[in-house]
Amino acid sequence: MALPLFKDHKEQWYLLGLLLLAVLVFFKTLFFEFVWDDTVLLVGQASYQTATLKQLLLSPINGVEYLPLRDLTYIIDYQLWGWNPFGFHLTNLVLYILNIWAVYRFTSLLGPMLLPPGNSKTADGTVWIALLTAALFTVLPLHSEVVSFIHARNVLLSGLFFFSSCSYFLKFIESGLRRYIVFSFILLTFALLSKATVIILPLILVTLLYFKPEQKPRDYAVLVPFFLLSVVFFFIFKFHATESDFIQQDLELAFGDYGFFSKIAVALQIPFFYIAKLLVPTGLSTEYKIEFTRDIFSLIGVFTLLVLGSLVSITYYFRKTFPQGLFALGWFLICLIPVLNFFLTNPVVADRYVYLSSWAFAFILATALHQLGEKAGSNLVLILLVPILGIYSWLALERNDVWRSELTVMEDMTRSSSNHLKAYNNLGQYHFKKKQFSKAFEYFQNASDISPVSSQLELHQAKLAVMQNKPLEAIEILERIQSFNDNEAGIWNLHGQIQESQGQILSALQSYQKSLNSDYATPFSREFASARLQYLHGQLEPSLQIARKDILAHPDDLNKRAKFAETLQVAGYLQEAISLYENLLALGGPRWEVYFNLGQLYKDEKQYDKSIQNFQMGLSLNSTSGRIHNELGIVYKQAGQFDAALSHFQTAINLDPGSANPQFNLARLYFQLGEKELAREVLTRILADFPEHEAFARYYLQKISL
Repeated sequence: MALPLFKDHKEQWYLLGLLLLAVLVFFKTLFFEFVWDDTVLLVGQASYQTATLKQLLLSPINGVEYLPLRDLTYIIDYQLWGWNPFGFHLTNLVLYILNIWAVYRFTSLLGPMLLPPGNSKTADGTVWIALLTAALFTVLPLHSEVVSFIHARNVLLSGLFFFSSCSYFLKFIESGLRRYIVFSFILLTFALLSKATVIILPLILVTLLYFKPEQKPRDYAVLVPFFLLSVVFFFIFKFHATESDFIQQDLELAFGDYGFFSKIAVALQIPFFYIAKLLVPTGLSTEYKIEFTRDIFSLIGVFTLLVLGSLVSITYYFRKTFPQGLFALGWFLICLIPVLNFFLTNPVVADRYVYLSSWAFAFILATALHQLGEKAGSNLVLILLVPILGIYSWLALERNDVWRSELTVMEDMTRSSSNHLKAYNNLGQYHFKKKQFSKAFEYFQNASDISPVSSQLELHQAKLAVMQNKPLEAIEILERIQSFNDNEAGIWNLHGQIQESQGQILSALQSYQKSLNSDYATPFSREFASARLQYLHGQLEPSLQIARKDILAHPDDLNKRAKFAETLQVAGYLQEAISLYENLLALGGPRWEVYFNLGQLYKDEKQYDKSIQNFQMGLSLNSTSGRIHNELGIVYKQAGQFDAALSHFQTAINLDPGSANPQFNLARLYFQLGEKELAREVLTRILADFPEHEAFARYYLQKISL
């Protein structure tokens, strides 16, 4: 089928039409603000202003994700525009237009392989399907997040290289020329340097080879380097994610049965969630609050398994007469593999996760329209096409407005769910910055009603107390919440600021160090704490130099040496403190206090074996210390030795039943391991014995009941 409108036009006119369509739908995004994670992970980060090539290639620039090619585009944008959001949005829009061109080229090359051989209209059909696929891809409302959200730059970059790599691989299949394999491999490398989820591209290339006419088993040998490259990058991504705490132990521990069958149950449901959103793109959200059943034997679990199995079986059965169906389904499912929650992600689903898979939706819809046109004529296709493109464009335009500002993003979250903790916290922060305190605390209270543990109500009450010059009141609030609040990095940073303002340099250093060591530290909080530590170390250094000289002048004064070691430990001079403590053991013999301090220092250095060894030595000298047992439990938990951790937490409770900390730690670990009843037992005891920590206990008891 050929539409009369397109018969005599050249390819560049098609591409111009696609460009105009993209600009029409997404032009106003150029005038949007930085929003959401943009403000946390990008804007104002010194690392993007001063990064060297070595830093770019060897470490996550934003402290979270190792994506050097994406970060390079941020650095270039900053050099050109400063922190003006217009320039960053312009780059996103240009990248999206290049993606559309790449989609068109890839689909054009794919067409002859999938259309029936010998068809005299194959060339015409290939152009038509490619053009319509690219047009539909352009206006998909789910792509609003990718274009409008600067932090989704990695999706656009990786998508461009992903589609281009596939195009060159198709050229290799058609011509057999080895240079196309080299180009495809290089583009895969660029894609992997842009986003981790493209690690599945070799599986897509396997699928392309499967549809190659007259394929031979040895044809697949060319893919060995592609698979090896993906494996290498898998370990690179995992290493950097673990080092930056992007992969947190709390997400890896199982709660509520995150076992194999549980993950399969969720993975089976996620594709249908995205299919529904692609077909009827309403009710979209910046962050979905949706609970998937984790019981594979439930009605939903069995139903999704049967439907998915049926789709695969039907498309496979008709693979000869309708190969497009099997290819599109394979593409859709393969591209979803990294985001099927096999590795626990937060959020579980997001519009940006389905970007690559959405090509299959656009392609199969374009193919269906093409085949309809072959049978019923082009006029009917136009009658269907115009409203489809019009409705999708209108919905995309409407969706774009959500990303206009931080306020519109967070308000959208609360529209999709009245139980959205993050949205209420962020709305509270937004109004707090504008000094609209009444409105801010209204939102913080909403967050506290959902989760007192994760609410920022008390933290901002403390911030307001500081602003009102009430430091003692602020410290009282912080000390009340620091043992159980998820925002502990922010708590310790504020604590440090108050102590610093009162001239308590050592205490401030200790607070900033605790912020850095927090499991919940954001890149911004880390950068702030690091900067304050560096400044205060400079202020403290002259007095430390005097103390070092005093130590050298009195080598036999072990008490002086011990006090200085404690000062170094508090100030964050970990290696120097370790050296002094070990020197104390050599000069003064074993002391449990020294072993305890060494255990804490090695724990902060993440040298868990040495930490455990020193805590055990401390126990050999002071076996009744609940404090040592509690610290040992923490180290064993961090080292992944959960049985030992549970044992030491329980021993600490038996030795010191009046201490709340080991009970907190035991309850959390039971909770994370999915031991619901045991966690409930400990939490109930905390509720009875430590009423001041009622919020902590009730929060976890509520989660256990879900």
